[in-house]
Amino acid sequence: MFSKVWTQRDEWRCYSRYAVHPSRFVSCLMQAGEAAYQRLSRHVIPVTYRGVLDPSISNISLGGLEDFLKPIGGAHQQSGLSSGQEFCPPLSGVAVSFNELHELIQYPRSELDPEDLLSIHRFCWLLSLVTQAPSIKNIQKAVHCIEDWVDRYPMRSAGIGWDAYSVSERIVNWTFFLFGLRAFPTLHGSMEQLVVPALFEHLVFLRQHLEFHGPRTNNHVINNARALYIGGRLVQDIYSAGLGQEILSSAIPEQFTKSGFLREGSSHYHLLLCRSYLEVSWFARWTNDVVFYEKIRASLNQMLKATEFFLAFRDFPLIGDVSPDFKPAYHFGLLGGARHILEGSGVLVDNAGVSSKGWELLFPSVSGCKEPRQMPLGSIPAIQSFSDAGYHRITFSDYSLLFYCSPLGYIPPWSHGHGDLGSFLLYWKDQLLFVDCGRLTYVDDSWGRYGRSVRSHNSFSIDGREPCIVHGLNAYPELMHPHYLSSSPEVQIDELSPRKIVARVTNHSYERLFNVSEVVRYFICEHDQIIIEDHLQGESTHLVETFFHVHPNVKVQDYSKSGVMLTLQLSLIHISE
Repeated sequence: MFSKVWTQRDEWRCYSRYAVHPSRFVSCLMQAGEAAYQRLSRHVIPVTYRGVLDPSISNISLGGLEDFLKPIGGAHQQSGLSSGQEFCPPLSGVAVSFNELHELIQYPRSELDPEDLLSIHRFCWLLSLVTQAPSIKNIQKAVHCIEDWVDRYPMRSAGIGWDAYSVSERIVNWTFFLFGLRAFPTLHGSMEQLVVPALFEHLVFLRQHLEFHGPRTNNHVINNARALYIGGRLVQDIYSAGLGQEILSSAIPEQFTKSGFLREGSSHYHLLLCRSYLEVSWFARWTNDVVFYEKIRASLNQMLKATEFFLAFRDFPLIGDVSPDFKPAYHFGLLGGARHILEGSGVLVDNAGVSSKGWELLFPSVSGCKEPRQMPLGSIPAIQSFSDAGYHRITFSDYSLLFYCSPLGYIPPWSHGHGDLGSFLLYWKDQLLFVDCGRLTYVDDSWGRYGRSVRSHNSFSIDGREPCIVHGLNAYPELMHPHYLSSSPEVQIDELSPRKIVARVTNHSYERLFNVSEVVRYFICEHDQIIIEDHLQGESTHLVETFFHVHPNVKVQDYSKSGVMLTLQLSLIHISE
């Protein structure tokens, strides 16, 4: 990972510095508030080295970012775990054995990351057990964990795991675990007697604690509805299933764009929410709810096409937050599973890929499913642009460029997006070269804020300010005047020819700063090089800090005046100013 900083001085054109009018006065107040908030309470770790590269920089020195990025590289390889091996629950931030997991359920440790602790109580790890290590020994241990949890955390206790999101996850995960126990009739019968009454309690609780938060409502309510529908259909709770059905239908136009993408600025969360609707579709077919199945089928096909956009990359592009509940690789067989669940309803999947061993194996008819083979660069259109969702891809020669521009121009409270306006991911011969570092933790500490800030993305800041307003990082957009939030970013293709592609990204959000009138980043793609030009207009002197972050597999060598040499396997890539 490396960053560089320089100061640029230009005589910029700007409006009168002394003009006084209401909108100008409001902007003064908003900017003062943003600056104070960022300065007093929201510092991020300054992973910045001025002038030249510091040889001591490494992903290890950044407190675990290398482990956080591991799902990117080699994530499509088949798991080597056999059904007879000891199963280690795949928690996101901590490695534990099955015995330690059992102890953590009984005696939670406060030093654990809150998301790791909740993940234990959500029982997401059960699905990995069912698909990757379904031995009788492991199944028995999992059953004991569920028995202990039910005894220790009754609904009236309001203990750990009795938040609506965790309850939703537990309903679905226990349901799928029951299906996985069908190969063990004795365990299945006793487990059914334990879980079904608990599911009734969970459904009652969930109906009373749905995560509707007005304008701040996000994907959590879909998760609630998925649990109500699946759990309700399983235990024949008609009221819960009907409520889930209604929410699932109405949430699609609210939470997804017309092009089928989840609107929250996260590629991984899109994968998970597409999975949720696939699971609901499977239960609708399995319980003969044909009307509901047909009602959501067309929308689901749009979601799957958006999913195909992400899975067309050999290394899954991580943009925005990564869910702590599942590693991205667990759902890489989603398109293959969809082909079986939806009976080949227009999902474009090449089924000649490598065998997958993840989520899709939860479904009986998908046991022989293959993971989709990645499309060669030559078969992908040169320009793929989904302006309503903010995702844009340029494929040219041996490289592919992906960038996300929030259509709103800011990151609202319901989003899983980051301060990544102007940032990009770059693939060279299908291998990730420049990456999005990702968010190490949801905790509101220095590392959590760093992961959302511009400093952890391939973008630039002006005078230390974020390229846009990010909820809870540098301000609260719901409290700000619309004039201060500026208009949406613009992405335009200025040139498209066999020799060159020129894309222009105009960020209006920096116009909230005094003496800055226009900020544009150009991506100039030619056969043997990519040129990135940043154009700033305004007046006065400003500090411009530019950040680049490379994949852990990339070796970085500093050549001082001539730039930087990157080595990726047998490829040498030169970077210079």
